[in-house]
Amino acid sequence: MMPAQANQVSDDSIMIRSSVLVVTPGDVLYSCIGHAFIRMECPTYGLDYCFTCESESVRQKVLTFLAGHLKMGMMAIPTGELLNLYASEKRGVSEYNLNLTLEQNRRLWELLDNTVAKGMDLPYDYIQRGCALSCYRIIMETIQRDGAVEHRWPAHFYMTRRELVSRQMGDFPWTAFMLYSLVGKEADKSVPFDDKVVTPRDLLEVLQLTTVNKSQLLDNEGSVLIEAAEPAAGGDCELPSPLICSWVVLVICICSILKKSSLHEYLLLVLQFSIGLFLFYLIFCSSLPCTEWNWLFIPFNPLPVFTWRWRKTWAAVYAAALLVWLLAMLLSPHQLVDSAYLMLAFCLLITCLNIHVKLNTKLSCLRIETSVSAKASES
Repeated sequence: MMPAQANQVSDDSIMIRSSVLVVTPGDVLYSCIGHAFIRMECPTYGLDYCFTCESESVRQKVLTFLAGHLKMGMMAIPTGELLNLYASEKRGVSEYNLNLTLEQNRRLWELLDNTVAKGMDLPYDYIQRGCALSCYRIIMETIQRDGAVEHRWPAHFYMTRRELVSRQMGDFPWTAFMLYSLVGKEADKSVPFDDKVVTPRDLLEVLQLTTVNKSQLLDNEGSVLIEAAEPAAGGDCELPSPLICSWVVLVICICSILKKSSLHEYLLLVLQFSIGLFLFYLIFCSSLPCTEWNWLFIPFNPLPVFTWRWRKTWAAVYAAALLVWLLAMLLSPHQLVDSAYLMLAFCLLITCLNIHVKLNTKLSCLRIETSVSAKASES
């Protein structure tokens, strides 16, 4: 778009501005870490567009999303139209100027146009095609040919991608719980720092610590275009957190065991089967990124439902496996699973031990009764 039109007038009369816009978090899974995109302006031709990575609606296509068949791509949207959308959602928007030359801005605009031309038919991949990483890669491709690019990586970039996202989700415990349910061990692999720019906050920090020929790439001070109605869009803290809910399950288990009831066994069986079936689908049937394997599948799998009648045989073995798994998760140098899952696994552990003790006690009593009856009949 821009290179062709720019040839019609002299370079001296052309002005192109570029900036990075960051949106505060929303209140759903796919918006809880916020959003980032690039704004390109050319007052000479009255052009003002935002280039943003978007996907098909997750809300309308939940099953398509879980199957990994959702489509995405980059769109060019008039800035005013996009800002009105975020204003209607009561989300804040801040702008940070990119300190690029005219030629660099032309190149950036051309790269963005070419990305938009690929259409909205790319496989949905929130890891490799997320908003922050897409912006970062296009900006780096723009500037790397012009001189020495120097990075000073933030200290927290030594974390895994899972941890980088987790540190920004304090106001969204249920969203974090859902994310931990979806994302498996792929998020814990060691990857280059460039591949860890996964959130808008990370994008800002990295760009602000980047210089090109010793000149700062991104302004440290941004301007607020839209004030957020509430900090971090309010989060999802209105609901009891997953950890609190898991504590409730633990209390139910202990009370049920003390009363010698089987209520907790059926409660946990339903929970385990539901989570296990969901994980089985993600691991073995879905092509959603980062679902190749999930450590949660060891304690939460559908097998106990199908082998319930033989629980006397496997209860102790399963309890031992749960104990090993819990120790491995607790001693791991990285936060691999949500704390609520650790608590639920502990509930499963004490339930299995209780089943083992209860069934073996019943068996011992039955043997004693049989022995007494046999002796009585002999006498």
